Amino acid sequence: MGNFNEPESDEVCSEPLRANSALNLRKTIAFIFRSTWYMPLLLLYSFLVRIALAFLPAPIMDAYQSDRLLPLSLILSEAILFLPPVAFYLLVSRRKPSQILKLKKLSLRNAGLIALMSVLLMPLGMAVSGITSMFWPNAAEEVLSPMSSSPIWISLLSVAAAPAFFEEISFRGALLDQSNGFGITASSLISGLFFGIMHMNPQQLPYTVIMGFAFALFVHRTGSLLSSMLAHFLFNSISLFLSQSIVDGISDAAVQSASPQDLIVIGGMAALFLALFFPIYRVFKRLNS
Repeated sequence: MGNFNEPESDEVCSEPLRANSALNLRKTIAFIFRSTWYMPLLLLYSFLVRIALAFLPAPIMDAYQSDRLLPLSLILSEAILFLPPVAFYLLVSRRKPSQILKLKKLSLRNAGLIALMSVLLMPLGMAVSGITSMFWPNAAEEVLSPMSSSPIWISLLSVAAAPAFFEEISFRGALLDQSNGFGITASSLISGLFFGIMHMNPQQLPYTVIMGFAFALFVHRTGSLLSSMLAHFLFNSISLFLSQSIVDGISDAAVQSASPQDLIVIGGMAALFLALFFPIYRVFKRLNS
């Protein structure tokens, strides 16, 4: 008789385990949704904005896409794509703007280290961009080349300053704030991954993921969005200057389709600069621990 009762006892014991497993699964799903819903919202919003632009009258679209108005259209695009989702996130999450726009002052030492690390990461971005340019058109170059006819301050404002502000308040502001529960490394990866996806082309995806990850680490360590804004501004500014040097006839493989020989040179430079980057990052990490 006892032998028949044992399976019943095991079945009874397993019921709470199954219930707990189902409860934990629901909690996990709810946590993931609470920590990541901003990004699908941003992707959906971006998709709808692009559909809306397709229905604009042809004269307006032609003016919007003309080289003469390119700097203004780039700034407007950044504002339209990123300000409304950030405002919606603030409204829904009931977070204070100061909790998202962490504009805590950077020390000169932090600013110098971030500037140095940003420069040291450039060859890695160049190498990855050179590889992906062998398979897909270089979207960044298509935007940067027409800027050669604009005054340098206008180019810096539209290509470097505007993305550094609008994209950072979205990816290292709202998204990083929401995903903080995953921890420093995971939330930085999430920020970098979706930063790459939002560029909407495979050529830029790999190196923007890397840069987005690094920018997020800078914010985590300093507690200031100014750190990623500075790094983003420097990265785009250097890319702009390299692009304009190409237009002026100076050869550079950073934003063109690179030959295998070019990639070997840039890859070696990336390896050397990374060897310098990591000890500097450790100093930066200790400074902000």
